Amino acid sequence: MKVQIKDLNPNPFRDMDNYPIEEDKIQALVNSINETGFWDNIVARKNGEGYQIAYGHHRLMALQRIFPETHVIDIPVKDFDDSTMLRIMANENDATWGINVRVDDETVKAAKRFLDEHAEVARKYRSSPVGDDAPHSIGQETISRFLGKNWHKNRVARSLQRNKMEEEGKLSREAINMLPTEGTSRSFVAAVKEIEPDLETQIQVAKRISDSDKKDGLTNPTAIRSELLKDSLEKKGIKKKAEQKKKAKDFIEYIRETNKVINDLNLRLDKIAQFQSDFDSEFYRKTQERMQFSLMANSLFARLKNMLNGGQND
Repeated sequence: MKVQIKDLNPNPFRDMDNYPIEEDKIQALVNSINETGFWDNIVARKNGEGYQIAYGHHRLMALQRIFPETHVIDIPVKDFDDSTMLRIMANENDATWGINVRVDDETVKAAKRFLDEHAEVARKYRSSPVGDDAPHSIGQETISRFLGKNWHKNRVARSLQRNKMEEEGKLSREAINMLPTEGTSRSFVAAVKEIEPDLETQIQVAKRISDSDKKDGLTNPTAIRSELLKDSLEKKGIKKKAEQKKKAKDFIEYIRETNKVINDLNLRLDKIAQFQSDFDSEFYRKTQERMQFSLMANSLFARLKNMLNGGQND
C-alpha cells in the first residue's frame, strides 16, 4: 500500500523515550537507501487516519531524514491485533539488540501491562487453565510463553525483578542503563539487593564501571560488590559526620538559649529577694505556691549541681 511518511507512527507498545536507538544503524540505512533505494522492510497496520508500524523503526527514522514528510512509500499493511503488534515488537528487538537489559525490561514491562489488562489473552499462555472469574497474576512463565521461545522465563524473571526494584525506588534505572552487559547488570542487581545503596551511589558506581577498561576488573561480581559497599560505607560515614556536626551546632544553640533562660531566672530571683521578708512570713510559708517553689527550686539546684559535677551524684 502507498502511504506518506508523515502518516507512519511507531508501534504503540514501544516506549520511544526509553527504547534505545542505534545512530550508526540509522546512518547505515540512510546510506543504503540513498545508494539502492528503499526496500519495503516496514510492516504496518491501519490506525485511524494513519498507520502504526509493527517493526522497522530504524528504517522509518532513516526515511524521515532523507525525504520530506509527504514522500510516498509502498509498504505491506496487515490486519494485526494488539497482541501480534506487541509480539512482533519483541521479536524485532530481540533480532536487533539480542539480550539488552534496557530493551528487555521495556519489552517485559509492556507485555505485563498488556496481559494484566487483557485477561482473555493471558489465559491462553498460562501454565494451567483458570476460569473466567479467577484472579490472575501475570508472572515470568506467562510472559515468556506470550513473547515467544527466545524469551526464556529466567530472562523474563530478571526483567521483572529489575522493574519491581525500580518501581520500589531500590534500583536506579539510570545506573542499569550505563552497564555494559547483561551479566554485569545481573551482578550489579545482586549486590544492590544485598547492600541496599542509595540511588546516587548506584549511579556513581555504574559510571565508574562504564568508564573502566577490562583491565580494571570492575565488571566482575566481587569488584562490583566491593565498589558499591565502599561507596555506601563512605557515604554513611559522611552522613554520620554531618549529623553529628548538626547535633553539635543544635546543642550549642540550645545552651545559648538556656543561658538566656538562666539569666532571666536570676533576675526573677533578685526580685524575689527584694520581697524576702514577706516571702518568709508565716502567711506565705503556708501557701501552695511557696511549697511548690521550694520543691522545684531544690530539684533544679540538685540537678544543676549534678550536671556541673560531670553527671556524678555526690
